[in-house]
Amino acid sequence: MLLSLLLVGCQPDDVKESPEDTGYAYVDTAPVVDTAPDTDSGADTAVDTDTGGDTTDTGAPTWLSLEVWPSRIRVHPGATFSLRVVATDAAGARVDLPTGPDVPVFRSDAGDVAQVDDTGLVTAHNAGAAVLTVSHGGQEATVRVEVEESGTATIVVLDGKTGLPIEGASVAGSAPDPVATDAAGTAVVPVPDGGPQTFSVWVDDRYDALTVVDVVGRELTLSLLPKDTVENDALLAGAVDFAGVDDGEWSDVVVGFAAASIQGSLAATRLEDLFADERAITVFGVDVDAPANLFVEGAAPDYAARALAGPVAAWGLGGPIPIADATAGFSGSGDALKLLADNMGAMSWGHRADLVAVSDDTLAVDLAPIVRFDARTPVSLPPLSLGFHGDEVYFLLVAEERLDEGFVVTGLGTGGASAVADVPTVLPGNVADSLGTSALAYAQVGGIGSGGATSAAVASDVVGGALVVPPLQDIPSVDAWEPTTRGVAYTVDADAHFVRVRLKDERNRIHDILAPSSWSGTIPTCVTNFRLPQASIEVLALQTSGGSYEAWLAGGDLSVQTKPAVSAARTTQE
Repeated sequence: MLLSLLLVGCQPDDVKESPEDTGYAYVDTAPVVDTAPDTDSGADTAVDTDTGGDTTDTGAPTWLSLEVWPSRIRVHPGATFSLRVVATDAAGARVDLPTGPDVPVFRSDAGDVAQVDDTGLVTAHNAGAAVLTVSHGGQEATVRVEVEESGTATIVVLDGKTGLPIEGASVAGSAPDPVATDAAGTAVVPVPDGGPQTFSVWVDDRYDALTVVDVVGRELTLSLLPKDTVENDALLAGAVDFAGVDDGEWSDVVVGFAAASIQGSLAATRLEDLFADERAITVFGVDVDAPANLFVEGAAPDYAARALAGPVAAWGLGGPIPIADATAGFSGSGDALKLLADNMGAMSWGHRADLVAVSDDTLAVDLAPIVRFDARTPVSLPPLSLGFHGDEVYFLLVAEERLDEGFVVTGLGTGGASAVADVPTVLPGNVADSLGTSALAYAQVGGIGSGGATSAAVASDVVGGALVVPPLQDIPSVDAWEPTTRGVAYTVDADAHFVRVRLKDERNRIHDILAPSSWSGTIPTCVTNFRLPQASIEVLALQTSGGSYEAWLAGGDLSVQTKPAVSAARTTQE
């Protein structure tokens, strides 16, 4: 039965989720342009592990800029934390320091208040304020450290959807009794000392609960999402014009896929996130359930795709697929996308830009795929990381980034580890005002579509004519999970900067735990009647190109989608 297995299998069963149109935007075929730079765009990233002694920046590379996080922090005496320093070179490549052969020079203008050693480790001593300066490669950056002996932490609780303060939220630290937030959403919570603390925030059944662990800062802004929040609650929908799509042979069926641009983190994107909710369609007299953003000529000549509210683009591709291939045992979204990737030679592509999606509304966006995948983008793939079997194949997305609209997918492909894959893409210039080309390399334990843990990384630097994908993170492991005692332990890659552990019970109630790295401990009891024995646990670890855990908590930036992630690794345990 034509495409029935493909269409039924495309919707994952384990995911429950954070202008006026002017007609078809036909894109003229652009000339082939060599966009590869002539030289290596990356700096020397070899790490010098000898960080002691009297260091200077003599002979260090010259950086375009130098950034340090957190740029401001309030702590108590006895607190220790590490500064994160990132340099940007003239080609735009970002490098975490210290890096060999020299390390940054750190200094404090008030060492009796806060001292910093030559590795960037800060120790708070006495009440007062200190300005820490880091210098390297002709650049400087500063950090303001405020040390006080108040014995309290100030926590502001906001609605993650509206940004408004939440009055009456419960905030708990190490003290036995929680503190309620006032009308400004503020709670002043007692803490015993300057060491790392755990804070939990919850309201009632209206909001998901949140716990942050290993926190040194004493001024935090924490956001709670309303229960059952669907972050991509806008819709793009419209007709598909098949005039520019190859019909193929008599034994083919024309199938296509449409989606919104990837508006958040490219690295944290899951393949199943690209698929819309199911709809019923009839293919050759057979009723099937299929994602609403899969279209079939003669059966479902339109689409509907979810999007985040705000600036967005739409893209789609379609073409002939042999009926025999389309009906031969598909079991998930990965299989559906791999099928499209394997038939890119006959596919056509189209997109619409300069759109604005509205929350809880549908934007009419018709698509006309007419551009062929006449270019090839080389993508250099890294070895598979710890946790893979070793024979898995990468699924690849190539995308052009547009300001505010995110990543418009322009090519799909597959490739083996430690190899260079030539991904079929449209010719350069088809996406106007592109900020650059990136490639997402996505690997899944057991193979794409297996349902196993995943690790993905984003390439944006070109070396030797190829987009070079950075190393994958190791697969996170859940080392202990005891719902009856609320004990949990997990391990993530040492290069991770932000970790979200998501607990979800069978009623879709969520308790998120945020951490800077691997962690073990006891989950606070924050949600009334939260059914831990029936809860699944998901560990998501992000490696980012900038920012730090303490800085994100202080600024209220808790969303996975807003992080400048270069890699993401995820595992789930039911």
